[in-house]
Amino acid sequence: MCAYRIRSCSVTSLTPQPDIGIVRYVEDFHETAHRRAEDVMLVAEIADSSMRVDLEWKAWLYAAAGVPEYWIVDLAHERVVVHTVPGSQGYTSIRSLSGAQTLSAAALADSQWTVDDVLGAPRRL
Repeated sequence: MCAYRIRSCSVTSLTPQPDIGIVRYVEDFHETAHRRAEDVMLVAEIADSSMRVDLEWKAWLYAAAGVPEYWIVDLAHERVVVHTVPGSQGYTSIRSLSGAQTLSAAALADSQWTVDDVLGAPRRL
């Protein structure tokens, strides 16, 4: 599997471009064809001012495309919102995690991080 910016995960003519994507490995590294939604295992958005768009519009698009896992790293509230179980109306499982709570991606079954790990060192005022 490979992690890099996804160029297309289109449901209609709308094409979101997530900040992070994990896609299935293919021999030609997608040189002869664009990545398809079914190749995408996880997408993540780093949200600062885009939280509403990420929670609503992008979540619906990724779910409708069948992306199995969608994370929003919410910088303002120091949390990660994890969306799983996609369907035509959106994700049916949404969890908000923070601090020392553990994250694990189905695409990376042997890996675990805390939200603090993902966000980096705690902010100092």
